[in-house]
Amino acid sequence: MLIGTENFSKTTLLALLLLLLIFTFPESLLGQSEIKGRVIDAQSGEGLPFVHVVLEEENRGVVSDLDGFFEIRSEGQISRIKFSYVGYESLSMEVSPSAEDRIEVRLTRSAIGLSEVVVYAGENPAHRLIRGLFENRDRHNPERNTSFRYIAYNKLHVGIEVDSTVRRKMVEEQDTSMQRFVEFADRQHLFMMESVVERVFRRPNSNREEVLASRISGFQDPIFLLLGTELQSFSFYDDEFVLSGVAYKSPISRNFSRYYEFHMRDTILGEIPGDTTYVVAYYPVKGRNFPALQGLLYINVPDFALQNVIAGPALENESLQVSIRQQYRKIDDKHWFPVQLNTDFEMRMVEIQGVSPQLIVRTYIDSITIDLPREQTRMAPVDVMLNRDAADRDSDFWNLYRRNPLEDRELRAYQFMDSLGQEHNFDQMADRFSSFMQGRFSFGILDFDLNRLLRFNIDEGLRLGAGLRTNHKLSQVFDIGAWYGY
Repeated sequence: MLIGTENFSKTTLLALLLLLLIFTFPESLLGQSEIKGRVIDAQSGEGLPFVHVVLEEENRGVVSDLDGFFEIRSEGQISRIKFSYVGYESLSMEVSPSAEDRIEVRLTRSAIGLSEVVVYAGENPAHRLIRGLFENRDRHNPERNTSFRYIAYNKLHVGIEVDSTVRRKMVEEQDTSMQRFVEFADRQHLFMMESVVERVFRRPNSNREEVLASRISGFQDPIFLLLGTELQSFSFYDDEFVLSGVAYKSPISRNFSRYYEFHMRDTILGEIPGDTTYVVAYYPVKGRNFPALQGLLYINVPDFALQNVIAGPALENESLQVSIRQQYRKIDDKHWFPVQLNTDFEMRMVEIQGVSPQLIVRTYIDSITIDLPREQTRMAPVDVMLNRDAADRDSDFWNLYRRNPLEDRELRAYQFMDSLGQEHNFDQMADRFSSFMQGRFSFGILDFDLNRLLRFNIDEGLRLGAGLRTNHKLSQVFDIGAWYGY
């Protein structure tokens, strides 16, 4: 069979191009692979932050985020990964090169504690790292070195996590009331709240926050606002770290070695050569009486910058247990910036069927802009503003900012509380309570000023009066008022 010259040239050309692509196509791309997954506590099922995820063949790795998720890539095929985390048993596992779904990794707690005594020959190597952090803290503290803008998505829920001990007791005693309680706790949270906040900061201390969206289970109107930095300090670099209203001495403040013990716990090799993260445990020096923290610092070298923080009060509180986690990221090859803040409360002063509820807050920070020109950092007369459309945002708006879709327990909390709120008119109750706390009694569009009913001064003595003014139900822009006294 003869092939025409034209056909022959085209066929030959295609074959040559195909061979050229095969032999010149980067081998690294042909073999490139990626593994995604989540690391969780084997007992509680909660995501574990800052787990060291290492490719054993290449001796490099990444760290899981605050929710335990990770992504790791390789120029070749990934066959074996090692997972290590302070306080947990290390785990080495084989992975399938063809794995497309996220893998789930369960780590088991070990008996190692943070305050384990370690004796060093010469200077404690952890002190050199903490000294480097202290010397560079102004450079890495966003509220000290730059003006910025970001948008934060905040999520809060109150729920009940029933552990295996309670479940085992329920089965052994065949307690039907406990069984109904466990089924309810597994099905939904008790309360849900979300907000989207834009924050603009200008040195030295000008701050503006606008609540762009707010949703509260059981309420139609945003009666109170969730700002992630109200429960914990925005940055860990200041001399004091405020946690739930209490000012604790920071482990990277001046004269740090007088107040805290520091010990090396792990070394994490980054994806970039020379980029290393050192894990340092800290806890108060015995015999020192001061508001102290304990936890772990993840220190990036060579920048001597915080990459992750785990902290909680060193002294256990019988009524309230609180812990925080912070994650920082280098966003422009220069500035390290907080990208996620976690706050967990165990409310031990309350017990439901022998189990204490938990208040969990998550703040995710995105759309970060650094070194804003002065004209883009104009401040408002008030520190916190509520956008007039905040309570009316649709699902498309919320989905732009939610890091992950709402879980079933979160959705059911909204459904359950919203139905109760409509039935019992939570908005009206909250509005009247708020007015009463401000010295007013609301009735429709009018507020009666309780502070005007009875007054006393030296010149006139005791006098009676009355005050009346319109409220936000008439107008969000203006109010009209009058008062009378005799």
